Amino acid sequence: MKFLKKMAVYFIGTIFNKIIVFLLLPIYTANFDPASYGDNDLSMTTVTMLASLLFMEVWTPLLRFSYDEHTLEGKQKIFTNVVSLSGACFPLYIAGCVLIAFWQELPNPGWMIAYGLSLLILHIAQFEARAIGDSKDFMISGMVSSVFQFILSAVLIYGFRVGAVAILIAPAVSNVLAAMYIEARHRFLRKVRLKDVSKAMLRDLTKYSFPLAINAVAFWGMTNINRYFAKWYLSEDANGYIALANKFAALIVTLIKVYALAWQESAYEHSGSDQRSRYYSKMLVVYMDFMAFGTAAVIVGTNVLFPFFIDDAYTLTQLILPIYYLSAFANAMSNFYGHIFNAEKKTNILLYSTLLGAAVNIGLLYATIQIWGLYAVPIALTLGYLANVLMRILSIQKTVKVSFDLKRLALDIVVMAAACGIVYCGCSAVWKVLYGLLLCGGLGLLYREKLKTAMKTVRRKFR
Repeated sequence: MKFLKKMAVYFIGTIFNKIIVFLLLPIYTANFDPASYGDNDLSMTTVTMLASLLFMEVWTPLLRFSYDEHTLEGKQKIFTNVVSLSGACFPLYIAGCVLIAFWQELPNPGWMIAYGLSLLILHIAQFEARAIGDSKDFMISGMVSSVFQFILSAVLIYGFRVGAVAILIAPAVSNVLAAMYIEARHRFLRKVRLKDVSKAMLRDLTKYSFPLAINAVAFWGMTNINRYFAKWYLSEDANGYIALANKFAALIVTLIKVYALAWQESAYEHSGSDQRSRYYSKMLVVYMDFMAFGTAAVIVGTNVLFPFFIDDAYTLTQLILPIYYLSAFANAMSNFYGHIFNAEKKTNILLYSTLLGAAVNIGLLYATIQIWGLYAVPIALTLGYLANVLMRILSIQKTVKVSFDLKRLALDIVVMAAACGIVYCGCSAVWKVLYGLLLCGGLGLLYREKLKTAMKTVRRKFR
């Protein structure tokens, strides 16, 4: 039940954020042409990678190392050292952003840099809140960021008419406001003391984080480098279609994030247990089922709703959306194994597996983009993820045995394949809705016993 409670909290915060982002899509597509939307979104995805690389994802060891500390004072020392390490990385981050912005002629480099900094600030604040066990403020901060992003976007676009740069400005400002909310609640920065900075701890943090930083680049090579191939080889509008498809695929990423946030903490808690192999295997089955059924439902659901929300200029996005959703499912599987490796402190394999995925993705893109055009981008992405997942599945067995349920895997694949078939065969909206209902019923049957137990628990609490 503890895991379910965490999932409920993270679900509320995360789904609220994605609803807001989803509501922004009609505004963006109605006011920006595919080329300008794609260019500014490319700046955003690029700086997200640079922030992870050049700040070495310091928020991840902040949470992981805090689980080894049982006092608030010990957790605060880790926070102090993470802040110090971030400060040391700051000049490198600025230099990296300036170089890539001018090299690739990315628009609005100033706001691009500000957006990356806002990500760092918010991630550190949120992960520290999680480290001290306050998942509620983590949730609320996400909601604060989302609400301000929506308001600021509307004001900037309709009031000040700043154009597509609003895509960068609104989240940059809202992220900082959300971090300020957490700081007002906990006063983390007031507890930072220079005497707590430790060379040994900085070394341990760097040792843990460095593979994650390189992994961020490799992950970018497995995912967002596709955007540059589209920029180099396809039309100016192609990045707009891809950017929009990525925003829709974020619906699946939302399901991943909700589960992963709770799973990350749960994996850390069980990392020292003798029964962790059995626990990981059980959670894998549940994860696969929910991700597969959720992916299938989103494939048919968004195909029905797309024309009602998105401007006609972006119609081509519908052709690549189902493949993007499949790539998101593969990403979900990669994410699951990634948190196990983090919990076991085996971060090197994350790098090797992501490098393999990047090599597959880039190789396929180079070979097929001028043949398959826009379709090459999501297909290469999906196969890159699959290569990454396969390597992680094989590698994890050397650390801890995680068993697969092949029958359930086959069922999950059939469920997603049927959804893609319904879309590409041009079935009517009625069939798509019926299939969505069938998915809900099927998942309910698979987990009817767990649902009964959960309902009994809820009833007892409300008596």
